[in-house]
Amino acid sequence: MQKVKYHRFDVKREIDGSWTVFDVFTGMSVMFAGRAMRGLEGEISRQLVNMLNDRDVLRRASLGS
Repeated sequence: MQKVKYHRFDVKREIDGSWTVFDVFTGMSVMFAGRAMRGLEGEISRQLVNMLNDRDVLRRASLGS
């Protein structure tokens, strides 16, 4: 997998201690399987963000960017 300068997705900790996966370019919560990715446990949110970033790298590579 190619190395990218910027990942599209990241996680942030909320006041209540839960985690949100968000799009760094829009600042909006990610929608996945019809649900906003908020209120997650830490490990789940990190796994999801890694999967989403891997998919985004593959998508960008297929577009030649």
